[in-house]
Amino acid sequence: MGLFKRKKSRQEKVADSDIETSTATIDGNVDSNTEDSGDILSSLGDMPITEHLIELRRHLIKICVAVLVIFLALVGFSRELYDFLSNPLVAQLPVNATMIATDITSNFMAPIRLTVFVAAFFAMPYILSNLVVCRTRFI
Repeated sequence: MGLFKRKKSRQEKVADSDIETSTATIDGNVDSNTEDSGDILSSLGDMPITEHLIELRRHLIKICVAVLVIFLALVGFSRELYDFLSNPLVAQLPVNATMIATDITSNFMAPIRLTVFVAAFFAMPYILSNLVVCRTRFI
């Protein structure tokens, strides 16, 4: 009959350990196993894994929105940004040499891709602060 027993959820285990610790402290004899199991369960947190994933998704959406807002602010200046960063390379080219496109879309995509990377670079303090907040909530 042990095959059909329902396993306790994490909330039920936490509630049971709280009852055991309160009973043990009332009786005056605290068992070391009760303290250890309470510490382990409290360190895991009260949320199930799906709630942790929902919280992580919320932080990742905030990060993507921040990078998108900065990208939209910089996309108008993508060509100037690309020229600013490629001018030192062009200066090192031999006389009468130019940079060539090796792909059909590279003339358009190189400045846009560079703008995405610059937007991610400018959003990095916000990204790291969100990841630190997310990590401290999970621990």
